[in-house]
Amino acid sequence: MRLAVYDRRPAVLLPDRSIRRRERFHDAYVADLVARDVMRLSDIERATQMRALIRLLAPRSGQLLVASTVGSEAGVSQATALRYISLLEEVFLIKRVPAWSRNISSRVGRASKVAFVDSGIAANLLGADARSMIRPGGPFGPLLEGFVVMELARQATWSQTRVELFHYRTEDNIEVDAVLESRQGKVVGIEVKAASTVSQEDFRACITWPSA
Repeated sequence: MRLAVYDRRPAVLLPDRSIRRRERFHDAYVADLVARDVMRLSDIERATQMRALIRLLAPRSGQLLVASTVGSEAGVSQATALRYISLLEEVFLIKRVPAWSRNISSRVGRASKVAFVDSGIAANLLGADARSMIRPGGPFGPLLEGFVVMELARQATWSQTRVELFHYRTEDNIEVDAVLESRQGKVVGIEVKAASTVSQEDFRACITWPSA
């Protein structure tokens, strides 16, 4: 009697997958997401605009999201861009991380950050490979931040301590990559650094940020 052993890893991670096959897998996943899930949720007039918006969001992973700018580059209005972004969030392609401040009412209207739920999809949309990842000024830093933020979001769903996820940034660009706040108002700041060495200066914002 022989027992069949199945590899439960996602197809894209199987060892027999070449780089090109992984690229096709990611491309097909995004195409199916737009054609099937997004189209079912809402009547999208132009799927090409949605795909263009997705490509524009990829290099913004881990950065502030300005809908008017993204919409202009995609050739749609700000209202349409916001609608498309909300749909992409509903199908779990992206996640918006709101801004944190001590004043709860002032959080509304502040720019959110955007992160791709799957950093592999974001990397594929950017055409990133192993060589470009280690290049100075390459996409590794933003992609790493997006990966960490999404891991925090996932773990928050089963953590015994109920927390909400934010980011923090001041007008003079002092920022903290991720902020976790409990229902009791306890706050933790998290910095993500894509560097071989770090110094205390790299965490300056975490020391000075609770002033908003």
